[in-house]
Amino acid sequence: MADPTIELLEQCRRIPVTAPETEAFHLWLLFHLDLIWVIRLFPWLRLVRVNKSMNEFLMFSAPFPDAIFPIPSL
Repeated sequence: MADPTIELLEQCRRIPVTAPETEAFHLWLLFHLDLIWVIRLFPWLRLVRVNKSMNEFLMFSAPFPDAIFPIPSL
């Protein structure tokens, strides 16, 4: 039996990344999903810096190159 969460995330992956409403959705994903899942589902994300003292990941996405998203410690 397939995991419904994985099925939902796979459907989300098919959303066009150029749609303007997806930026907020991707932000939501980054804050609510495990970092490994985010990287697997959205391979266009690139880790640009890890601040170990603050336990914060900074990432940017190719469709939104000016946006930097803080990721809480996982």
